Amino acid sequence: MFGKRSSICMLNTPRFDPMSWRRSVSSNSTVSLPLELVLAHSSAFCPAEVFRVLAPSGILLTAQGASPVSPTLADVLEGPIPEWAKAGQGWDIDATLDGAGFEAVEKLDVFPRTTYRDIGAVVYALLAVPWMITDFTVERYRKRLYRLHLQMKQEGGFTVQQHHRLLEMRKPAATSDTSPYNA
Repeated sequence: MFGKRSSICMLNTPRFDPMSWRRSVSSNSTVSLPLELVLAHSSAFCPAEVFRVLAPSGILLTAQGASPVSPTLADVLEGPIPEWAKAGQGWDIDATLDGAGFEAVEKLDVFPRTTYRDIGAVVYALLAVPWMITDFTVERYRKRLYRLHLQMKQEGGFTVQQHHRLLEMRKPAATSDTSPYNA
């Protein structure tokens, strides 16, 4: 597929605006439908819409966050997490992709680790990623941060493990899709 000119669309915005998808590819290029490849990294998207704009045998590659692995920073600092991140509230991406008509090429669960070696790195991460602890401020968490700091000094750091789903999905070669893009 990559030896020839391909139509590729990256869904890299929190909301997929059908009128702005061309801008997400490149500001000075145009993309013709149907697409051969769609990339979606840690973003919400509509699988049925991706299925519609993909060419037969087109590929969707997506990396999505999955259920957290304890202990998380929220666990250790006793902070609240967003409603959508709580157990049982996540997006069942497998069912949604299956329902849209995709075939699984490969599905991987990966568990990368991050080790924080100083409390400044923890504070930076919590400020940069506000959904890790929704009410985080240094002042509000000062005592808990200090406890974690002492633990990190004693143990040489604090390691969290994440859970990501890497999915390669294919639109079947022959579909009953009646979209004008797939005629």
